[in-house]
Amino acid sequence: MNSCDKGTLETDSNLKLQDYGEIALHSKNQFELRLDYSVDPQDDETKFELESYFFIPQSFRVNQQNYSKERFYEDMQVYIRFNPVLMTLQEIINPKNIISPLNRAVKLLKGIFGGDTSVDTLTQIIHELKMLAVIVTASIEKHTESICTLLQIENLTNQNLLDAKKQANSLLEQIQAFNFAFQKKRNEFLTPFTPIEVKETFDFVLEYISIFIQSELTKTLNFLTQEIPLSGGFTDSIELIKILLKKERNFRSACGFTSVLNKNEENEEFPYRYSILKKFVSNVLYLKARPEPIPRVIKEITYATAAGIAMLIAVLLTYFVQLFFEDYTLPFITALVVSYMIKDRLKDWLKIIFGQEGRYRKSYDYKSTLKDNEGNIIGYSKEDFCFVKKIPQDIMNQRSSSYLTKIEGEGRPENIIRYVKSIKLFPKTISKYHTRVLNTSDIIRFDVTNFLSKIEDPYNLYQWYNIENQQVELINAARVYHLNFVVKFTHHSLNGKITDIDRVRFILDKKGIKRIETEFL
Repeated sequence: MNSCDKGTLETDSNLKLQDYGEIALHSKNQFELRLDYSVDPQDDETKFELESYFFIPQSFRVNQQNYSKERFYEDMQVYIRFNPVLMTLQEIINPKNIISPLNRAVKLLKGIFGGDTSVDTLTQIIHELKMLAVIVTASIEKHTESICTLLQIENLTNQNLLDAKKQANSLLEQIQAFNFAFQKKRNEFLTPFTPIEVKETFDFVLEYISIFIQSELTKTLNFLTQEIPLSGGFTDSIELIKILLKKERNFRSACGFTSVLNKNEENEEFPYRYSILKKFVSNVLYLKARPEPIPRVIKEITYATAAGIAMLIAVLLTYFVQLFFEDYTLPFITALVVSYMIKDRLKDWLKIIFGQEGRYRKSYDYKSTLKDNEGNIIGYSKEDFCFVKKIPQDIMNQRSSSYLTKIEGEGRPENIIRYVKSIKLFPKTISKYHTRVLNTSDIIRFDVTNFLSKIEDPYNLYQWYNIENQQVELINAARVYHLNFVVKFTHHSLNGKITDIDRVRFILDKKGIKRIETEFL
């Protein structure tokens, strides 16, 4: 999600949600909501809560009868990950930097050469190499974003151009220095005495970083040559980027890596290879969060309680019937039948009200224990889904903020899905075990395919009078739908709580999401 990108589905639709995250299109049928959990390392625990509402047009025909809880969770993917500490490339290759993953990996490698071939050492060196990849790529991405942001200021000044030029020169110098230092280490890591797992990991990381550098430099080159006039003084930077791009390609070819793009070829190996490398490297940041359904015993206790309350009322009714009617008379039998009917219906009503779909239930659909790769518990999360008819007034105000008249709102009947996620993190525990991560991000991807199956085709034909040839013609008109999504994010801390509310509108047609909007007329 780089601000240098132009013309891609994902980056054109990248929108910030106040201070807590962003929303973007991940694919034609998927959007991605990213929430940032910022914590204080001195706190024992910090809580966050996401309360979100899907306002689904009734024309979608998505309702409680045909869209189940299970289907909702199948349509959603959730990833919780650490955010790596920002470190410049110079700091990474500085031999005096004790938290540099490169320095730690080299130190562990020397231990292996000294005879330490324990599983813990092998695991740790692989961990450090993966951390190297994510920290390097985060640093480069932050740098390129800074350059593009400076050059995208509305009233661009000479000072903005000078600052951007300094940033570009600094980035290119750091990349050259890092490549020289890191690629030079390849001979150290690929000796006959190096375990095969370490050799493979080193080359995977080396290849991934090279591809990432190529990607970021290519986007920056495209931005500088197409968006910014060369009078801005970027001629030297542009030429150096071209040289570095050629070097990256030649280096990967010389190493025998298959991740090289070739013109007039299908290049099917490249995206597959890059995806594998990215997943291999990134998993060092991802937390383990296995959803655990609320125990069935809670459900059974709820249902048993409902049956007990209903039975108690039935017994009381029977007792009062015996006081007023003689045994085995018609009124007596009628009253008993009515009391049984009341008991039967009351039991089902109580099960609905206090059960898994009920308004007054206190449990969640799923509870997850959040663990890092070493198995340390660093938090918990809970998730809940249901259809609702009544919503809080602050949510409704946000939903209806663009209505011009009351009639406009009444003319758009909607079914409403409520999804809540509660997160509890333990900052002290995180800082105890991790020196280069603290804050986390929650990435929620949702697939709208099941929302689109019953809507009309993306275009309708209309009769139209052409004033130029004075003929009635048929003309296409795009048929789109609006899916509104309201997000309420609350950060609970020792100083109180901070709540932000945002509204997002997805413009969809039969083919998927066309765009997303956060500003409305």
